[in-house]
Amino acid sequence: MRIEGDEALHSDALNDGIPDSGWRKAQIETWLNTYGVTVPGGYKTKSSLLSIVDTVLSPAAEEEIEPEPLVEETVDEIIQEAVEEASVIGTSEQEI
Repeated sequence: MRIEGDEALHSDALNDGIPDSGWRKAQIETWLNTYGVTVPGGYKTKSSLLSIVDTVLSPAAEEEIEPEPLVEETVDEIIQEAVEEASVIGTSEQEI
């Protein structure tokens, strides 16, 4: 039998407004609803609700990786660059 007013008082352990183990399930669900999260039907434990809170606070980041541009040099271009560098320092083509 449940007595009216027998519920534990809501306590915010860190006093930060973020649900923690001191919150009641209904209050956690209300907090989630304010962040646009619909709690699916069925029985939910307090710890399962708190894990949903964690995902709201720390969503998985979707990192976009852009490929580096390809540098396409032909063998002839590489040889030409070496020849030009060698001529600047005074080396002949035959020494390359």
